[in-house]
Amino acid sequence: VHDAGKLVLLDILTVKYRGNIGRLRESPDLMVRVLNRFYPLIGLHVVQYWKMRAEFGFSTYFNYKPHITAEPLWQPLTHLVALASALAEYCGYGVGQFTPPDPSEHPSASALNIDVAQFDTLKAELPDQIEAFMEVIV
Repeated sequence: VHDAGKLVLLDILTVKYRGNIGRLRESPDLMVRVLNRFYPLIGLHVVQYWKMRAEFGFSTYFNYKPHITAEPLWQPLTHLVALASALAEYCGYGVGQFTPPDPSEHPSASALNIDVAQFDTLKAELPDQIEAFMEVIV
């Protein structure tokens, strides 16, 4: 759910609009920059439109910068979503052609007291868990 804004923006940028906005299709680097800048706000609107619970709104809007989550109650969840996203990108499930930093160095790792050994376990188990998930939904 935290990346719902990316899906909506990708649809808008690649399918719905042909003018200046639609030209972003021709520049993948610029499109990634636009996605990264606006997906939290668009995602928050999606969560609100779907009338989802408040924690989904916080984890969607603040997952890019969980340390600034406005409601302390939802900060651990927002850190968890940010860290899961960083781990997925590190393991090759992200968008873009950059090499993301090791998630064990992510600020949310220290906020959640997750150490390198725990990350090694998560990194080793993630491909099997993704494969099992894909079998269920495909």
